[in-house]
Amino acid sequence: MATTAPRRSSTDADLYARIRDFEEAVGAPAGPGWRNRAAGTLDALREAFSAHVAASEGPGGRYAELVAAAPRLAGPVERLLREHPRIGVDLADLARVLAETATTRPPVGAAVALRTIDRHHRRGTDLLYEAYVIDLGGET
Repeated sequence: MATTAPRRSSTDADLYARIRDFEEAVGAPAGPGWRNRAAGTLDALREAFSAHVAASEGPGGRYAELVAAAPRLAGPVERLLREHPRIGVDLADLARVLAETATTRPPVGAAVALRTIDRHHRRGTDLLYEAYVIDLGGET
């Protein structure tokens, strides 16, 4: 029988909410306040992503727990870990563009960054499901 899955962490829930908030902000019609709202939601997303990285990485992090529960997932977990620096850079670049320009349109790269971080979050959620819900038997 598969091990009982840990509850979804508050950092995961917060990251998902901040992804949606930023997506909504950049997709809103241009107008007064658009840039400030987009920048504010991006700042919140960057904070949530930093919390996600802190909770996920390292010997006591969620990814280590995931691999301990399901060693077969070591490769996919390593891929998630390798994505963290690139996502952080992409989000920092977007913040810089929003801070340095008077744009009322989503910066080039906003859609790509959103897809990348959303896909990263979904893959992490899928791995949790695979580790704790799917029972392959004989694994330890």
